[in-house]
Order: sequence, then structure tokens, then C-alpha cells
Amino acid sequence: MDIANTAFPYAGEVGLAVAVLLTVMVYSYLVLDNNVLFRIASHILVGVAVGYAVVVAVENVLWPRLLALPTNLTLLVPFLLCLFLLVRPARSLAWFSNYPLALMLGVGAGLAIVGAVSGTLIPQALGSATAVHWDSANAWGTINGLLIFAGVLFTILSFYFTAEQDGPISRVLDGFRVRLLGRFFIAVALGALFASLLVSRLSLLVGRIEFLIESTQTAMRSLGIGM
Repeated sequence: MDIANTAFPYAGEVGLAVAVLLTVMVYSYLVLDNNVLFRIASHILVGVAVGYAVVVAVENVLWPRLLALPTNLTLLVPFLLCLFLLVRPARSLAWFSNYPLALMLGVGAGLAIVGAVSGTLIPQALGSATAVHWDSANAWGTINGLLIFAGVLFTILSFYFTAEQDGPISRVLDGFRVRLLGRFFIAVALGALFASLLVSRLSLLVGRIEFLIESTQTAMRSLGIGM
């Protein structure tokens, strides 16, 4: 048995109406620019997201740790670090927050560097090195591997900032138009990313328009209007 529908039998209809109303309020930006309806919908979105995040953090992270604190004293360290963050608005105690901030920045930078090297740079280098192989039965695969290798190489060389602009390395790169080819591959990659982003946003727009149409048809059928 659905408890929500038992306590409030029209919960589904009200939720559908609220979803349609908020969708129309957001899309009003396309016609009326930054209007009151769009700002209200934006504030509702931010408020609900923050409220949900706070509730999840308290119920799933903070409260269980507080209950386990008497039996696990190691949790006292992160608890104190969180308290140090909360005293940052007080000027006399603001220096306490430097320790958890430094810890978070250090851990975050370390994780980001390791993730970039092990998850992006090394796989990209290995993929570029193994992409070039001759296969007489698949000539297009060989051409594709050469393009991948050339794109990676020229793109990296186009960001060669450590050499002097008038030095011999710079003259060699400019002589073979390496930087120009690197910028060409960068432009192609950015164009592909922009196209995929545009297609994904258009699919979201089509989905919301279909939602509005279906919701309108459902409301008309419930009122006995139309089919």
C-alpha cells in the first residue's frame, strides 16, 4: 500500500501539476528573459538541492558518526576539523579553519594529480602508442590510429611553453607548422565536444516538451476535454 497516496490521494496529480508549472517557469526565460517566474524557479531549485544535501549529510554522515563517537575515538579528529571550519566567520578564531582547509586542499590536489596521471595521461599515452599498427585487412583502422597519434603529438607540441619563442626548437616547430596542426586538432576536438553538448541539451529540451504535451493531454482527458 502506498502511504503517500493513502494520506493524500491526489499526490500524483499535484506533483504532475507542480512539475509542469516549474517547467513552464524555467522556460519562460526563453521569452521573457530574466523574469520573476524564472528567478522563483531557480531559487526553488537551489533551495531544494541545498536542503536535500543537508538532510542527507546529517542523516547519513554526521549523525551516525556522532553516535559511534563514544566507541570509536578516531572519529574525534574529523569531528574537530569540522568544528574548526564552523568557526571561520569569527575573526579571532578564523585561523583554526586553516588546518582543515589545508588538509582538504592537499588531499584534493594529491587525488587530482594521481587521477590525472593514472587515469588520463598514462592511458592516453599507451592508447596513442598502441593505436598505430599496420593491418592490411583494416586499412581504415590504421589510418584512424595514425590520426589519433598525430592529434595527440601535435596537440602536446602546440603547448610547448618551456622553449624560447625565438629558439631553435621553436623555429623547428614553426617550420613544420606543428603548432598550427595542433591548434587544428584542438579546434576539431572542441567542435566535437560542443556538438555533443548541443545534441544532449536538445534531447533534454525535446524530452521536456514531450512531458508538457503528455501532461496537458492527461489533464484534458481527466477533465473530459478532447479524446
